[in-house]
Amino acid sequence: MKGNYISLNRKILDWSWYNKPNTCRLFIHILLKANYKDKKWEDILIRRGTFITSTDKLAKELGLTRQKVRTALLNLTRTKEVTIITNRKYSLITVNKYDEYQIIDKDNQQITNRQPTDNQQITTTNNVNNVNNVNNVVVGNIDIIYKDCLRDELWVEHLCMSTKKKKTEVVNTMAKFVSFLKDKGESSITTRKFKSTFSAFLRKHEDNKKKNRHDDLIM
Repeated sequence: MKGNYISLNRKILDWSWYNKPNTCRLFIHILLKANYKDKKWEDILIRRGTFITSTDKLAKELGLTRQKVRTALLNLTRTKEVTIITNRKYSLITVNKYDEYQIIDKDNQQITNRQPTDNQQITTTNNVNNVNNVNNVVVGNIDIIYKDCLRDELWVEHLCMSTKKKKTEVVNTMAKFVSFLKDKGESSITTRKFKSTFSAFLRKHEDNKKKNRHDDLIM
């Protein structure tokens, strides 16, 4: 029976998303789908607390529309319950600080629980920094990475929400970002680096438009 159940504390009743049915249901579904131990998938090591999926697959599994799933995922990423890495083939979802409340006792293999509240958010020790082998799947030509990131609608929507910019403005700024990278001699990049650096570029874009430079952007 090991790995066939999850620990769920009644403190979830105080969780900020508990009264949002789609978000709460999706998160519990994610907890059930996340690996309880490391395992290989197509020669990629998928860490405990993570799993491979897609928005379409989640929508089908939950009987929700794709848009409702995307909105729920945005909620969970905004409050840092989960981290999502997306490429052309799949999305890797990580439950942040998974080990803090789905802890395996080495003596008896029992799973104990410390359920989060608004101040102690549900998250995993095996965070995005521990899945570099997955990040490296999408290392390549900057134009290819750029197109992949444009297709990542969830990430683009998250940028729009966090910066209060329209999608067209974010997309247009991304094109300028690619030109900026090429001018600096960048020919290849990882998806992770592209996204993190563009986020900084986007935040500084308004100020830098006045002086027409991005030399202070750290790569």
